[in-house]
Order: sequence, then C-alpha cells, then structure tokens
Amino acid sequence: MPEQGDNRRHTRRRFLTAAGASVTAFVAGCVGGDDDGGGDNNTGNGGDNGGSEDPAQIDFVLNPAVESVDIEAQYQPLFNAIEDEFNVVMNGIKTSSYSGTASELEAAGEGDRVYADTSPNAVPQLGDAIDVVGLRVAFGAEKYFSLMVTQQDNGINSLRDLEGETVATQGVASLSGGVAPFWMLQDAGLDIGNAPDGGNANDFDWVQATAHDTTVNQVVGGEVAAGGAGAFVTVEHVTADQITSAENGDTLAEISPDFADAGTADTQLQLLRISPPLPRAPILANAGWDDDLRDQIDQFMLDAEPSQFVHDAFNLAEELGLDLPDQLLEDYNNDEVADDVVAAYDLSDAQAEDWTEFEDNELWFSGITDGTVEDYDPIGQFADDIGLDFGS
Repeated sequence: MPEQGDNRRHTRRRFLTAAGASVTAFVAGCVGGDDDGGGDNNTGNGGDNGGSEDPAQIDFVLNPAVESVDIEAQYQPLFNAIEDEFNVVMNGIKTSSYSGTASELEAAGEGDRVYADTSPNAVPQLGDAIDVVGLRVAFGAEKYFSLMVTQQDNGINSLRDLEGETVATQGVASLSGGVAPFWMLQDAGLDIGNAPDGGNANDFDWVQATAHDTTVNQVVGGEVAAGGAGAFVTVEHVTADQITSAENGDTLAEISPDFADAGTADTQLQLLRISPPLPRAPILANAGWDDDLRDQIDQFMLDAEPSQFVHDAFNLAEELGLDLPDQLLEDYNNDEVADDVVAAYDLSDAQAEDWTEFEDNELWFSGITDGTVEDYDPIGQFADDIGLDFGS
C-alpha cells in the first residue's frame, strides 16, 4: 500500500476521545485472553447456543479492498469482541476478489452462519440472498468518496483529456473503485463502451486493477495515465487545496476522515474529479440464517463501542511479525503515541516501515450503524447511468 502519514492515527485518537471510549480499559481486558466479556452481561451464552455446548462456528467472509493489508489480522478486534461475548468461533474467510465475496454469500444455504464484509454494490447485486446488518462508520462518517487522479504536469488537466489514454479502475464489483470512476468518466463525456461489463471502452484504453492500492500504484508508476479509487488510498496523494476547490470537495473535507491525510504521501498526484458521496460498505448476513444467536450478534455489533474496534498493539505487531519498540506499543494501547513516531521512539528505517505496516492494518472503521437495503438505493442510479445491470 502507498505510504501513509500519521494523520489517520490522529483521526482515530480524536474520535475515540470525543466519543468517550476508553481504549486503555478495553485492550487491558484483551491481554491474557481469559476475560469472557462481562459476567452477568454475557447474554450471548444463552438461547440456542448455551455455554456448555461446543462453540458455534461462524464464517465471516472478508473483502480484499487493499492487497497489501492482512485483512484477517485487521478484523481481529471485532472477532475477539464477538468471541468474548458469545460461545462462538469466528472464522475469517479471505476471498481473492470482490466478486468472490459475493459468490460466498450466494453459495450460503439455509441456516449457514455467514457474515460478510462486502462492497456496497453487493447489496443490490445479491438482493434477497442477504440481510443488511448495518453500515460501517469510519470515525463518524457514513459516506465516502471516489477520486480520479493522474500524475502531475503530464498535460492531463481534466477527464476529457483522457481520450486516447490508458485508465485504470477496478471492475464494477467495487463501488468507489469501479462503478463511481466509470460514472465520472461517462459524465465527463467519454464513451465507456461496455467496459463496466468487462469489455472495452471506446474513448480510452481500460485496464482493470485488482485493488484500490494497485490502481494508485499504477498511476504513480506511470503505467497508466489516470486511475480511479477510493479516497482512503487517493486522498493522501492530493493536496488539501486541490480537494476543497473541486466539485464535492467541501463535502469530502467536512465529513471524510480521509481528509486529514491530504497531501501526506511522498508522491503527489493531480486531482481530476471527486465523486458524489457514496454509502459506506455494509456488514451483510446470509438471509437464510435466522435464529436468536444471529439476532444477538447483530445487535452486539451495532451496539459496540469504538474501543472494541481497536487492536491490542502487542497482538497486532506479533500477528504481522513486526519489530517495534515495546514502549511504542504500550503507548499505543494507552493512547499516548507521540506525534513524531520515528524521532520519539528512535525508529530505524526498517522499524519505520514496520510502523507504516502496523497503521495500514488497523481496522478502518470505528462502528457499525443500523442500516437497510434502502440505504444503498443510490447505487442503482449510478448503475443505471452507466448501463449496468446487477441482476438482482
């Protein structure tokens, strides 16, 4: 993944502080692994899955939005919180693509205990096969954005200038990486042909990227003239003044936690366009799984405090095989990390890279809010505009 600044951590810290969440208390309860989550409050061991029975096995399908992230490690705070509260084992299932995630849900049968981290597009695509548990919220924001970017000083100043050029996006299984970029290109007057269906664009050469970060890397490396990807990987490559002067830029600056990272990457790119606000990715469940246990876990995720989405630093560093000073990890758990991490903890170049990897693998959302299929109706308009039929 492209290099990250420290602002993402600062955003997390500001949000947790404002929400009154005690990270210290939560991670302290995780160390040792014997805390069952609260004595008489542990209601999850009742119902159909009593504590004396073998743990229920629950599959949680994980969507590979960014190739360089260990998504199973990233989700451990949520998995641990659920396992501490209920007599269950959470099995993370990493798929190789957005469409692979949808396929796992489609294959789930009656009574199969399956949750999934999916793209927003999976909601209209899968229809009655799924239930929306909720929308993932990134530090208070229920909306996010897609950006089209290009290299600086290459003569491309607008999307119209991409006629005859090579453009990278993901396929349309991704909203911010595929559908939204195609919509922006078409809205600018370019003929996208049948590229959304996996074919070819008429006014430019389309290259399908495998993930958001690979799109950005292709632009940075000059392999393509431009690319479209989620704000969570593009904003750090674009200065704040470019964002606020663009259409939809003021809205991004106001509601997106990614704006704190604007201009922090070593390689800066030129902004071509920002999408309208997009609904955040959901947590979905197999509609064929309907019992008390699922109802209880659904509600637990919706009620979870922001601190329950935060890693224990020692556990994450060990899981990823990172060499980081104990003092830095202790300070992370106590929410006392110094602003200049490299200088404050005298990190070597290798340790600085490990710290970047650590931050990249933090769970990107801080809560799950109640949601319904109707929250994703705007995706249908984008799809209709670019001639896409999700087949729901």
